[in-house]
Amino acid sequence: VQLSFGLILHNRELDLLKLIQAELSGVGYISEGIPGRVHYQISSIKDLEILFVLLDEFPLLTRKMKNYRLFKEAWRMISNKEHLIEEGLIKIVSLKAAFNNSGLSEKLQEEFPNLVPLAEICTPEEQDIERSIYDPS
Repeated sequence: VQLSFGLILHNRELDLLKLIQAELSGVGYISEGIPGRVHYQISSIKDLEILFVLLDEFPLLTRKMKNYRLFKEAWRMISNKEHLIEEGLIKIVSLKAAFNNSGLSEKLQEEFPNLVPLAEICTPEEQDIERSIYDPS
């Protein structure tokens, strides 16, 4: 089980990614994988904590909050070695299934055929904010 946070932007935004990396104490790395794009990635469990401190101080106000909470819960579980037991691994996979409402890859569906994605992790207040952003009426 491995977690990774990434941002992919147009290559003209390289300076922005460098500023983000600097704000995060220099953790992670920037690469050019996709032509015309730059990618900033943090894969270290220890380094991800630096990202979480920033995002907890400046919370997201969109649907990304749900994904953030799912991702942070998976990070917490891995940090506590809960992924090493079957119950913890199943919960992490169910978090992944709920992430971006994207479900699971075919391979994970084969490995976990009866898995149910976790419900959204949002407070009522955050759901109101999300509705106001995405439903202008």
